[in-house]
Amino acid sequence: MYDTTPYQQRPLDLHQCFEYINPHTRCENTAIQGEYFCVTHRIDPMPIVIFPDGGFSIPDLTDRDSILRVASIIA
Repeated sequence: MYDTTPYQQRPLDLHQCFEYINPHTRCENTAIQGEYFCVTHRIDPMPIVIFPDGGFSIPDLTDRDSILRVASIIA
């Protein structure tokens, strides 16, 4: 019937802020990466956290050597 491509979510692309200033005008600022709103119109006053792509695990901190090992992983 209609030749349409399915909608694909792309949260890492830059998007326009979703806040409407008035019924006909949206905020022109760029939204925070992975979120719907810009810094001005953000709902939760939480810090912005960007996790590394692969992530990492921290071993148990049992002694001085393990603490130094974790510090070198983080650095």
